[in-house]
Amino acid sequence: MIAPRQETFSILQRRRMSLGKGAGRSELRVGERLQGVVSHVTNTLVLVDVGLEKEGLVPLSKMAAGLGIEQVAVGDEVKVWVSQLTATEDLRRGQVVLAMDEARIFGPGSFEEADLEDFRNVSSEEWLVGTVVAKPSFGLLVALPSPRAMERHCTGLVYKSQVLGNQAVGDQVRVRVLNVNVEKKKLALSMKAGSPRSVAARLAPFRSLSEPLMGRVLRLCRLGVLVAVPHPETGTTVGLLPKATRRPRSVEELTLGEELEGIVVRTTQNMTLVDVGVKQRGLLPPSKAAEGHAQVGDRVQVWVSEVRSSKRKRRTLILAADPNKVFKPESLGPPADLKDFEVGAWYVGRVLRVPFGLGAFVAVEDGSGGVAEGLARSAECGELAVGEEVRVRVLSVDPAKGWMYLSTRPAHLSREEQLALLENCTEVLDGRVLSVEEQGSWVEVVHPAATVAGFLPNKKVEVNQRVKVQIQDLDAARGKLRLRLWKGGGQDFKALLADELGDDALDMLAEGEDVRVWAEVTDRGLDLSIAG
Repeated sequence: MIAPRQETFSILQRRRMSLGKGAGRSELRVGERLQGVVSHVTNTLVLVDVGLEKEGLVPLSKMAAGLGIEQVAVGDEVKVWVSQLTATEDLRRGQVVLAMDEARIFGPGSFEEADLEDFRNVSSEEWLVGTVVAKPSFGLLVALPSPRAMERHCTGLVYKSQVLGNQAVGDQVRVRVLNVNVEKKKLALSMKAGSPRSVAARLAPFRSLSEPLMGRVLRLCRLGVLVAVPHPETGTTVGLLPKATRRPRSVEELTLGEELEGIVVRTTQNMTLVDVGVKQRGLLPPSKAAEGHAQVGDRVQVWVSEVRSSKRKRRTLILAADPNKVFKPESLGPPADLKDFEVGAWYVGRVLRVPFGLGAFVAVEDGSGGVAEGLARSAECGELAVGEEVRVRVLSVDPAKGWMYLSTRPAHLSREEQLALLENCTEVLDGRVLSVEEQGSWVEVVHPAATVAGFLPNKKVEVNQRVKVQIQDLDAARGKLRLRLWKGGGQDFKALLADELGDDALDMLAEGEDVRVWAEVTDRGLDLSIAG
């Protein structure tokens, strides 16, 4: 026999003193953990003193796994859980059934069953407190007291995607009712807070605005310009300066890597749901999300990453909000042997990723279905978009390192020859910042005749930022190109351009630039227009 510690006796004595004679049974709850001392052992049960007027009993079915009656002795200190209470109003007539195994606490008699109808009118925003009764692989089973009779309970399921934290059997948890199906006897629960507002509710304050808003350009995309504007109530939201571009009408019209614009309709810890204007809403998993947190009602730029088909012929649209997370080489074909690629030869490839200032990673087809990955540095490829199909020339192959370098440029044009083609250029050029150094920045400029890197004596730019530049100084013989930022006109000038040039005016905006806009709530979310 193991002698119980003095500490355990003190716990039991304090419980007796606090409960008083004939009282205290109603203070207990099913699933509660108690410390006790074995007071009596028979062939069929064990009596345990837990500090009540009457001992609790542990039947054989509630013994710990691998523990037999013969292994328990009077005086042993044990850990038990309340499994069942009967006649809670009168201790002498009732029993306290205990369990020595946490997995055997709950059974058919642990709770008096309630009617599911009692939960039909419970709001999904109301929080209830229940007890975890089991932990199957697909979630948690939680016993909830009925709103009409607290002594009666119904057991509901918290699916694993709706579970927060790591709960143990017997723990009390806060849950919301998601769905009640009386016919199928199912009660769906969640431990997560619901989406605080729908798209319509979040955008409603914009309907009463009579003044333009000052926003900041976040990103230029194929279908328009994403602009962060202050929300009339809290924080910010993202709207779109749209272009008159034809949008896809069905999933069948989509192609892998295609750039889309959508509106966030729901967010959870594991997924963001985006409406891109087709029948099926797209799923944006965390692994393909961009930095920052998108809120319900925000307009977002996304790319088609995958279209999955199920046995029921339903299609699932998987999206990516980061262009560098759209493709994987293995999704385009089996791996090719680098020895099959000839230096100087041209091949067809697809752009996988475009890292800041580095260039483009391209999946190149070997002509027989195989795919190998190579890098085209910024000076060798110009501006490319993820998913774009390109013709590339192999510069070098290193089979030992499993790598090759590529170029989209013809072999015969040197930097000096490309600069010579720009000698008389006075127009405004599109540029992309490649790197920012102590003395200034290197910017890749795009011209129909050539795409070359030039030096911009300005450090107040960021890598990969889109800028408008003009040539300040050019020396083709020495391979030097010096640039200056094109400031453009004021806000009224931009409004004039929007009226005169339409969509072309949007391409003149730069990321990080402030812009005054009018906001209008449409069925596609928050549409913006440039204000004068």
